[in-house]
Amino acid sequence: MTQSWTDWRTASCMPDRCFCEAVHAGAVRQPANAISSGAFVVVALLVLMRSRTPTAWRFASAVFVVGAGSAFFHASLTFWGQTVDVLGMYLVATFLLMESLSRRRRWSAVTQNVLYVSGNIALLALLVGIPGLRRYAFAALVVAILWSEATHRVRGVMTTPLRAL
Repeated sequence: MTQSWTDWRTASCMPDRCFCEAVHAGAVRQPANAISSGAFVVVALLVLMRSRTPTAWRFASAVFVVGAGSAFFHASLTFWGQTVDVLGMYLVATFLLMESLSRRRRWSAVTQNVLYVSGNIALLALLVGIPGLRRYAFAALVVAILWSEATHRVRGVMTTPLRAL
């Protein structure tokens, strides 16, 4: 039996603004995009094979959600696929922001985890409640990351060196 996504709420890009690949009928609506998302899953597994620190787990989990969420989105082109896809990008961006800010502020692992989880819950609520803001929220995260990193370097306040996961 073939999966049909017709009963699901469609993604905001439907019917004709869904990125580079044409939309196909059937279980996988954009096969090349869905399959290529597997690269993120492979990266997540490689990170975990190399390091098992809490930081590595948090990063690998975020990258895994990017891959799995993107695959789900491009297979289904549904609102929920779009939501999981964008959530993965939020997870990576908030990971980078928390790492940057915690180097300066010397936040404990508990503080980092609480901020990471609560921030992403708020972003998920925004994503589901007002999906039209998803790109602006992501852009704001990117700007915050760049600002944080730039101020570290300008002020010379790198309290903890950058490190490999």
